[in-house]
Parts: sequence; C-alpha cells; structure tokens
Amino acid sequence: MNHPARYRWSSPVAPRIRRFALLLAGAAVAATLTTPPARAQEKCAAAGPEPYICGIEIEVAVPGERPKRLDPRRPLRLGSGETVELLVDGYDQFDRRFPVDRAGFVLEPSRRCERGAVEIRRVEPGRFRLEGKRGQGNCELLLWVPGNLNLEWVVPVALQPLGSGGFNRAQADWIAAALYRALLGREGDPPGLAGASAEIERGRLRNQVEAMVRSDEFRRERASLLAPRLLEDLYQGLLGRAPDRDGIQRYLRDVERGKLTDVTLDILRSEEFERRLTSSPRGRR
Repeated sequence: MNHPARYRWSSPVAPRIRRFALLLAGAAVAATLTTPPARAQEKCAAAGPEPYICGIEIEVAVPGERPKRLDPRRPLRLGSGETVELLVDGYDQFDRRFPVDRAGFVLEPSRRCERGAVEIRRVEPGRFRLEGKRGQGNCELLLWVPGNLNLEWVVPVALQPLGSGGFNRAQADWIAAALYRALLGREGDPPGLAGASAEIERGRLRNQVEAMVRSDEFRRERASLLAPRLLEDLYQGLLGRAPDRDGIQRYLRDVERGKLTDVTLDILRSEEFERRLTSSPRGRR
C-alpha cells in the first residue's frame, strides 16, 4: 500500500502478522509467525469487499500543546512521570477512514518492555493515555485490532529516566521554583523562573545550578551562611523536609568544601526527589 497524501504506518513500517497462541495438549504455546511485512500487506489487498483496518495514523497529544503526528521511524520519547495520549485512526484497504468506535484498538506492551515501565489506560475508543513509570532504554508497544486479519503495528518507545535531559515544561517549571527556594532562599521572580525553566527543559540542569551558585545574589546573600544551614535549605527546598542523619553524613562535608553544585545535583537525581516531582500536579505532563 502506498499513501502519498497521508503518511501511514503501513509504509515504510508495515504491519506484521500478530503473535497467536495455540492450545496444544491443554497448554498455551506461544508462537510467532515470521511472515514478512510485505505478506501482511498482501493479506489486506486480498481481503475482499469487507473492510479491514490496513493502515493507521497516530497523533501524540500533550497537555497544553496541539497534537502532533507520530513518525513511526522515530521512537516516542517518554520520561519517568511523563504522561502523553495517543490518538489512533484506522484506514481500510480502500484508503477509507474506519469508524473509531467500531475499530476496537488494543494497545499493550510487548515483551521487550520492562514490566511496569509504561502504564497504558484506554480513555475512549482510539485514545490511550501513557505514563512513563520506570526503566530506561528501548521498548515496544503493540497496537492491534481483534479479528482484523491478525495484524499488529509496532509503536517504538524510548524510555528516559528522570533528569536525562528529557524534562517536560511542567517539570522544568517545578524544578526551577524548587531551586530558587533551595539555593537562593526565596521564591523566584517571573523572568528568573522563565530563564531557569528554559535551561532545564533543554537538558542544561548542571549549567543552571552552577549559574545560581555562582551568581552575585548567592555570593551576597548566601555564601556566608554556615554549611548546616545551606544543607537544611537544600533539603527543604528540594525534598520538603529537614536532612536526616544519613543525609548529614553524606553531604555536609561536601557542602563545607564548596561542592554545593554536586550535592544539589545528587539530590535532584535521587529517587525521593523523583517521586516528589512526579507526584506533584505541576510535575506531570
């Protein structure tokens, strides 16, 4: 199938024959048909007059942004705590749009996905909400339609851990506000927050932290504070609590040695901070 007017999932990434289960001697035995994509296309061409879904289009919807068409040649990037929605449309072998309420699309993780790495919720027919939970690396989601020529489409996903340069806008805004409280001891002003958030969203978290620690304001207002107070403010600003004994033993000496940037980044990369960020309404996409 060739769709010059619309870029379909059927080319260059064609559907393939879906895995199926055989009931053999009372036990389910998984089997995979190795039929190449071209054969899957032939099944659509030979399907006859009854309409079957042979091509799909997927758009990615992010809160606050217009939906964008997903390119099957590039993986969907999904960070920890990040939420996106996939909008799926199907087209039959005659290039006609298939009614979404009749399609019955199913989206599920393949065996290549770490268990629990992606949470998938069906919002309505043809609309799925994905949330990155944990893990990193490449993953595959499988889109298929029951009773539809046994075809499936692969949706590649690149899972990114928190802080790998993949912060979304809401997360960057949240981190910028937390850094102002943690490092400068005050709420951020709108211009400062906007600039810090932009740096963080571009993946320049270290640059932003270093800029704040080396700023004239920090040297004037904060550099004279004792290390225990600086560590206290870091914990309160980033984790919302006072440092415990382990935190004091781990970080206080580094703060005394002037390694405030390294300590700040280490806390930002901690599981506790990740949980706090992703549980915050502003930290969700």
